[in-house]
Amino acid sequence: MSFRLTITFVLFLASWLVTQTRIVRAEETSPCQSSETIVSSSEVTASPSDNSLPAAEVSSESLPSLNQETSPTESNPQNSSNETQTLSPRLPRPGELRINEIVSNPSEGNEWVELFSAAVEPLTLADLAIKDGGNRGITLDGIIEPYAYRLFFFSSATLNNSGDAVKLLAPDGNLLDAVSYGDWEENPLALEAPAKGSSLVRDDTASFRLTTTPTPGVVNLITAPQTPPVVVPDSSPPQETTVSESPSAARPQPAQEVSAAPRSYSPGALLISELYPAPYAGEEEWVELFNPGSESISLVDWFLTDAAGTRTPLGLSIAPQVFLTIREPRGHLNNSGDTVNLHDPSGAIISSLAYEGVKRGEAYAFDGSIFKRSVVPTPGASNQIQIPEDEKEEIRFALVQEEVEELGSGAAAPAVKKQKTSVKKSRTKKSPDPPLEVTLTEARSLAKGTVVRTQGVVSVAPGVFGSRTFYLAGSGMQVYAHGLDLPDLSVGDVLEVEGKLGSSGGETRLVVSKADALRVTGHGDAPTPEAMDIGVLDDETEGWLVTVEGTVTEKTNGRLMVEDASGAIPVVVKSGSGIDQRSVSVGSAVRLTGIVSETKSGFRLLPRGADDLSVLALATPTEEAAPARRPISFLSIGAGFLILALIGMVVWKKISEQRMKSAVVVGSAL
Repeated sequence: MSFRLTITFVLFLASWLVTQTRIVRAEETSPCQSSETIVSSSEVTASPSDNSLPAAEVSSESLPSLNQETSPTESNPQNSSNETQTLSPRLPRPGELRINEIVSNPSEGNEWVELFSAAVEPLTLADLAIKDGGNRGITLDGIIEPYAYRLFFFSSATLNNSGDAVKLLAPDGNLLDAVSYGDWEENPLALEAPAKGSSLVRDDTASFRLTTTPTPGVVNLITAPQTPPVVVPDSSPPQETTVSESPSAARPQPAQEVSAAPRSYSPGALLISELYPAPYAGEEEWVELFNPGSESISLVDWFLTDAAGTRTPLGLSIAPQVFLTIREPRGHLNNSGDTVNLHDPSGAIISSLAYEGVKRGEAYAFDGSIFKRSVVPTPGASNQIQIPEDEKEEIRFALVQEEVEELGSGAAAPAVKKQKTSVKKSRTKKSPDPPLEVTLTEARSLAKGTVVRTQGVVSVAPGVFGSRTFYLAGSGMQVYAHGLDLPDLSVGDVLEVEGKLGSSGGETRLVVSKADALRVTGHGDAPTPEAMDIGVLDDETEGWLVTVEGTVTEKTNGRLMVEDASGAIPVVVKSGSGIDQRSVSVGSAVRLTGIVSETKSGFRLLPRGADDLSVLALATPTEEAAPARRPISFLSIGAGFLILALIGMVVWKKISEQRMKSAVVVGSAL
């Protein structure tokens, strides 16, 4: 009897050991992260509640259950009954995890950033990071449930009050989301810096707004900052704002907004700075605005109109002394002539420009007193006016006085000056300035507007960085062809060029506007790049063809950040280069060749083609931490085999003794 029990126990133990081995192997090959969470002291998780819903209209019936019933199938016959399968957390895909709210200047306590999950299943936050523009920040951990919020606090003053960037990074360094505000150099949305106690929140248009009502862990509430009118004072009593929770929160609610009375502005508070009404094929029309004041201006409820009255609503905000480009305005800008009006929220016209016929590729740019035709459009940057060679045409400003009424009130407003421009053409023929025969090095030291004749070797052919842009090697310079078809040029061509010196985004370039100003005089070897450290790339090397080596520290679509011991530089991959970024990952050691280019944000490197990027060493993969229960499983299996061996020895001994007894009995019987 005891023998049978022993055998049964041995078989049971062996079966258990086999099962444990299969579990461990499954864990080793599973791509999913461990569902265990560790919440650090620097973060707080907002528990999802009925009113913790995203600012988008999503029916609760459309959300799949997180506990799904699985029934037995022919391919899985061992499931004899229904069992519950829980979804394991996974890494977020692009667009699923978003920065939802930022408090950079709290009235009390620490700064914090709120994340929102738009995924329909749990997401792991392990090894994700939130960093500021200087790459300071925290590493995340734990999980975030579907359609839930999570708050992450910074233990010290990490985010700058005046302006900064907030970046959400994946474990491999790829950018998942980013928001910049205030005086940060790259602020594409022109977001104002939140005042003390206020926050930046995502609204229902996927943009960001300022609110005086931070809402950590719940749906965003937009309470616009109250500011006094400039021209027409608001004499009505303040409205009391009451915010109450909805009794039914089964459906996500959009961000709620408490609006203030429309604000009126004085003429000239914002200016139309530049127009680009006749673009080349593949380009866009645009209107550029400029804020000449010392305070940011919210553009919510501002709009543009043309002569036909077609409205182009604006949004976001514009910081002081900043240019903002409005692309593809509705109604289009007529090449034969049109009027562009800028209206404030009350409907008053703050700036207006009327223009007549323009030539393709030319802009109308304001030089501080008058508008001029310019062959160098500068969207989003200070105007660099270069009048066409063949003529000079000016559009004069005139200020007119007129009475205006505040829309919707019926009450007469005080008389204000309304900025309007009338068109007055004055055409003067001017003999071309005789060109100066100079080298590229000498040309770089001359004043803008100087007409020069120089020569160099083509280092970047047209079509790589732009259809009308190419580069000459030597001391290096960009050449921009205005209003003419370029001849077929290739790297190594020796070229004689005549044009006028200008700049774009701070980078010196030579503007060519005559077909006979370009002449190929020969062909030689392709220019040899200069091997340099990243830290020495500055004004002296602008336009040079250089080679650098470093490590990729950031990677986004069309952009890499490469760093060596001397410094770091952004690498912008143009679509015309044909470079495939998938061969590079964060942490890879690379060798890069390209042109040193300058923008208003600083210097960058522009590779020309696939041969300009070489991967010297792949990124070392980060070993994932093994789940805590894995060593326990191996220990259990080892102990089990040891016990099994001991039991086997005992069983073998018992069997041997039984055989010996049987042999003795048989021998006695004989």
